[in-house]
Amino acid sequence: MAKAGARLTILPNGDAMYCCGHPITQSEAQWFFKVGNISQDSLVDIVKRIRRNALVLALRYAGPLAILKEHGIEVNKDFKMPCEVCYYIATRGYRLDKLKLIKLARIA
Repeated sequence: MAKAGARLTILPNGDAMYCCGHPITQSEAQWFFKVGNISQDSLVDIVKRIRRNALVLALRYAGPLAILKEHGIEVNKDFKMPCEVCYYIATRGYRLDKLKLIKLARIA
């Protein structure tokens, strides 16, 4: 399984996603993964955006469960894969604190 930001996926409509997992195919979760659109942004700019995105870095180095824990979000659900956790976060309307994400990316 790829780490967040390790793969760039371009959807048929040109949307660029920092993930290759199943949640990017779910319209209700795409906002969480989208980092640009190849018809509007250069590939170089999209990659730069991924490399400095606090959410991507926290996902990559700490993981989605650590993000939930850092934000005090308790989940009574048994996730089988990290992709399920990202989908859960993306579809629940949680407001993630950028400073907490940066902290997670640095300490992991």
